[in-house]
Amino acid sequence: MSNAISRSLDNVRRSLERHPEEAAHADAGATATVGPGLRVDIPDAAGRTLATDMPAELGGSGSAPTPGTLLRAALASCAATTVAMVAAEQGLELTDVEVTADSRSDHRGMLAITDDGADVVPGPLEIVLCYRVAAPAWTPTDCGRWWPPPGHARR
Repeated sequence: MSNAISRSLDNVRRSLERHPEEAAHADAGATATVGPGLRVDIPDAAGRTLATDMPAELGGSGSAPTPGTLLRAALASCAATTVAMVAAEQGLELTDVEVTADSRSDHRGMLAITDDGADVVPGPLEIVLCYRVAAPAWTPTDCGRWWPPPGHARR
C-alpha cells in the first residue's frame, strides 16, 4: 500500500516541481444548506453530499452525525492521512494507524446561556488528538491538545 502512495506522491511532486505556480490554490469551499428541522446538507465538488443533524432533544431528527462529530472526524482523518503519507514518503510500512479526536464543549454556549453573566463560547473548548501508529517493532502513542492553541483560553 505505501508503495502505491509513495509513487503517487512522487508523481505529484515531479509535476509541482515542473509547475510550481500550480501548487498554491484556493481549496474548494463548503456550502451548508439547512433543510427540514436542523438537517444540513453539504455537497462537495465531486457531487457527494455530507449531512449533519442534531439529536431530537435539540430540535433535530438525529438523521445524520452532528456537526461536532464531523468536525472531530475531519480532524482525525486529516491527521491519519498525513501520518500515512509521511510514512509512505519515508518508506515505512505501517501496520496500523489510528487517530482519535476528542473534544470538550459547554452546551450553554450554543444556547446563549451565560456563566455568571459572562458569555460561554459555542463549540469546542478543547480538542485533543491521540495517535496510535504501528510498524514492525515500533508502536508509539502520542496525544496532544490541538485546540485551543496555548495562550488562547476559551470560556
